[in-house]
Amino acid sequence: MSPSRLRVFGFLAAGCLASVTAAAAELTPEDWAKIARGDVIVRSLPAGEAAAGRVWAAVLIPAPVSTVWNVMLDVEHAPEFVPGLRRARRIERHGPSEIIEHTVKYSWLLPEVTYRFRADYRPQEQIDFQRISGDLRALTGTWTLRPTPDGTGTVVTYSVMLDPGFLVPQWLVRQSLAHNLPAVLRATRQRATAPPPSPAGDPRPR
Repeated sequence: MSPSRLRVFGFLAAGCLASVTAAAAELTPEDWAKIARGDVIVRSLPAGEAAAGRVWAAVLIPAPVSTVWNVMLDVEHAPEFVPGLRRARRIERHGPSEIIEHTVKYSWLLPEVTYRFRADYRPQEQIDFQRISGDLRALTGTWTLRPTPDGTGTVVTYSVMLDPGFLVPQWLVRQSLAHNLPAVLRATRQRATAPPPSPAGDPRPR
């Protein structure tokens, strides 16, 4: 376990869980132990729709909120590191909101889909998104970012409800999301903690 993760887990294990923000408080002590080890927590939740799936996931990223936030706003480069994301582009900007188009292959069990969604930003805290057009019938979700007590890490949670709009069992949608979300969170963690690229002409070996 890295020193930053040890500090985070030690702080929480000492009984200071109440000092963590409300969004992170839905994590149990067992959950904190898991994310401190580098695990990703995933929970499938009731969706209330016959063909929909709803999944929640959480991860601890050993990087400050500002770094993680910048990674999440890097729409143009997201297909380079987000599993299943084939294409991504900004369509419009309206103050703290954007219209973004994604082409995604959630898993081999589901077909490739292209859709547009509205992303509403609460800087360095939260992103709410909702499908507005495209192949899916419904897609809504939320990203939250909360600093760890010592400020060296970020607890990221990601919840999503997906209704593909075509005939497919709910369990299959949930299974696809439960597989995709951890991969997305691990990829985000890897991107946020990767060393910056060497500048042109840097003589250091690569």
